[in-house]
Amino acid sequence: MSTSSVLISNLLYRYAECLDCGDFVSAASLFRHARIRVGKDAPLIDADGMLRLLRELVILYPCGTPRTRHVTSNPIFEIDEAGNRATVRSCYTE
Repeated sequence: MSTSSVLISNLLYRYAECLDCGDFVSAASLFRHARIRVGKDAPLIDADGMLRLLRELVILYPCGTPRTRHVTSNPIFEIDEAGNRATVRSCYTE
């Protein structure tokens, strides 16, 4: 696994960790240099769009968390080192 793949994997896992802790600001900020497609035909969104989406869709309980535990699997990486770009898609279980 390349260094880029490890860094991207850690980004995916940290996102799930932040989300499960109810820390939407940190979760969204992980993507400050990225554009995200949430769903096959969805438009690309930035970190601010991700934060709005999380606040709109995810219920936080009195404990401050959404009471979830995301497990991310099957990351597929397409890395263009020369072009300084990467695409990854993965599955998650909530």
